[in-house]
Amino acid sequence: MRADRDLLAVAVRYSDAYVDGELTIRACADLGLITEARTFTLPVLLGTGIRLFPDGIPQNQSWPLVDVSRFPCGTVLSRYTPG
Repeated sequence: MRADRDLLAVAVRYSDAYVDGELTIRACADLGLITEARTFTLPVLLGTGIRLFPDGIPQNQSWPLVDVSRFPCGTVLSRYTPG
């Protein structure tokens, strides 16, 4: 598939790239390109939320927590790597 080859070429050139967006994350995950996941917890209650991982990404993967950072505003950054 051409899109996979193009994505792999970009990943080789920009190995430290940040990806976001449902379709991009899904494509990168399918190709095994995700080396770290970062989640931000914000001190804001929104009610119902949006799923963190879109359908199609395996839900039974183990991602160990490698680091947690706290910010003065109350935001917490959690970093995970695939296990």
